Amino acid sequence: KYHQGLENYRICCFSEIPECPLMWSHYSDSHRGFCLEFDASEKSIFGRAMKVIYQNKRPIIDCTKQNENENLCASILTKAKFWKNEQEYRLIGGNDKQPGALSLDNGIFRFSEAFLTGIIFGCKMPSSNIDLVKHWTLLSKNKFTNLTYKKAEMNKTNFSLDIVPL
Repeated sequence: KYHQGLENYRICCFSEIPECPLMWSHYSDSHRGFCLEFDASEKSIFGRAMKVIYQNKRPIIDCTKQNENENLCASILTKAKFWKNEQEYRLIGGNDKQPGALSLDNGIFRFSEAFLTGIIFGCKMPSSNIDLVKHWTLLSKNKFTNLTYKKAEMNKTNFSLDIVPL
């Protein structure tokens, strides 16, 4: 029953560190993708994202407990300690039929364009792809009120990235 209950939830993951090369390597096609920045204030749905807990042991899930939320948080918000460098947050929502659910369209999260504040392009993203993404957003410029464009660049002295305005 517990595993069936998990099917009622949707998870969207975020990180607070756009300058981490490992994140770009793992999640953006080795620096060829892009990163979206969102308004995470209390007025935004992204402000509801919860910080992931990193530990060495798997959480104990007690299916006899009446508090389903406690089991949910333990199972969805816990990761192995070696992933701590991700500094991850997770936005958890119910399925589309539940109140306050994250809006889905064919399995893709939908959100108000007003909450998208920036796009960071990977340091190896082809300029033609950068132009294409910028073109898409410029077509809807009236929907993106605070959108900024940035690019990740390899730091010349450290094993890190610099995020610079475009």
